[in-house]
Amino acid sequence: MMKQMLLLFLIWAVSLSKGFAEETIRISTGEFPPFLSKHLKHNGAGLRIIREAFALKGVKVEYGFFPWKRAYLYVKDGKWDASATWARKTERDKYLYFSDPLYQSTYAFFHLKDYQFDWNTLDDLEGINIGATGSYTYTPEFYQAIEEGRLKVEFVSSDEQNFKKLLAGRIKIFPSNIDVGYDLLAKKFSMQEIESIVHHRKPFLSVPTHLVFSKRVKKNKRLLALFNQGLKQLRDSGKVDQYFEESRKGDYIIWKKPVRSVENLNLITALEPPQQYLEDGKLQGIGIDVINAIQNEIGSSYKISHFPWARGMKNAKINKNSIMFLAAKTLDREPHFIFLGPILAKKYYLYKRSTDNLMIESLEAARNVESIASVQSDVRTKYLINQKFSNIHLMRDHQQGLLMLTRGRVDLWTSSDWELSSQLKAADISFSQVIPVYELFKKYNYIIINNQTNPKTIREWKKALRKIKDDGTMDNIAAKWSKKLNLNLHFSKKSDAIEIKLE
Repeated sequence: MMKQMLLLFLIWAVSLSKGFAEETIRISTGEFPPFLSKHLKHNGAGLRIIREAFALKGVKVEYGFFPWKRAYLYVKDGKWDASATWARKTERDKYLYFSDPLYQSTYAFFHLKDYQFDWNTLDDLEGINIGATGSYTYTPEFYQAIEEGRLKVEFVSSDEQNFKKLLAGRIKIFPSNIDVGYDLLAKKFSMQEIESIVHHRKPFLSVPTHLVFSKRVKKNKRLLALFNQGLKQLRDSGKVDQYFEESRKGDYIIWKKPVRSVENLNLITALEPPQQYLEDGKLQGIGIDVINAIQNEIGSSYKISHFPWARGMKNAKINKNSIMFLAAKTLDREPHFIFLGPILAKKYYLYKRSTDNLMIESLEAARNVESIASVQSDVRTKYLINQKFSNIHLMRDHQQGLLMLTRGRVDLWTSSDWELSSQLKAADISFSQVIPVYELFKKYNYIIINNQTNPKTIREWKKALRKIKDDGTMDNIAAKWSKKLNLNLHFSKKSDAIEIKLE
């Protein structure tokens, strides 16, 4: 008898287990990138977590993407079983089961970059035209301030409408989820529009976000137990945090135009013809063309600022989100920058006046001259300092050093095969007046990025640079400037840089 009862129990247990394995959960969800989207690999963190938690327990999952309001009603009415991800509201507890919180959504006030405001309490927002999204849950104080007439708020049905109103100047600010807001912008708006919008540094609120289940699942204690066991396994393995972090970083985003950083990039250069120079007040040159090609590939349009070399390098070194170009790799720069490139291959020389009888066949001979003009903080200057030179006459720029050389105020001047032609032309000095007397070294010039810059931005720039090298853009830039400069330039696959080709 005991054996028969044990056999019946085992048959019942196997049957029950099979029943759970054959159970199917139907997930209804809307677009909520970067955490939910039919366009994302694995469909984003929220759907990935609920799907894998059930899969660990042998429960099959089906899912569909719908307009957000319809997805919500399907679960509310019990037509579908679950959804992700949701904020918890008291009225929803009547017909939905909420999982433990998965992550905290941070909301802040979005506004146009050129609109400046600050706030500590809601009273500071009085008199400002504010937008809001009806499906979101804001703070009780926010609703109370609206009811009392202290805040002027216009509700619409979606963030997209608020972004459009913001761009049109119909509202000044509106609160939205930081993660979702920028992803929505990346999908719906142009890069010019995206870059004109930022969010305020002070958070407005932080809301826990959950997975939700219909009444059918809510009543099925065993099914919920299976899900919670699977969710616990994912949490314990660190995968819940991993999936959300991957979504926030945009690793799965496939929009053509990426999510922009809320902080602008500072693009900095120094005037070093022919890499960068001014023509009719506009920046021109090989370096400018390369930067513009990268920005075109990424979909950004950050303004380029130019400074004297030492000041520009200092700015790039101490300010994160800064890009400096074009610059050589040196030991003192490596701790502070990520080097993209190379872009140009240069040979650096000591030059003399052609009328001088100086014979410089070694560094030792160069040490014995009275003075060498070289630009402050420049790679040539650093090289000479490292070689224990004490006869360096520091210049503000290369043009100043060239003029001092030709006027006999210094014995030698540092320049490169790249820059010489433009420098002579700008100073109205002929090639016959200056000749190279000693080759110092060969160096590559790079685009350098402050290493405190957002890693995603660094990855974007690296990828875009690789793309323009592989698709022929760099060949076209070299061909363009060969004609303009009357130099035989080519993009070398071997050195991965533009070089002056010897005849």
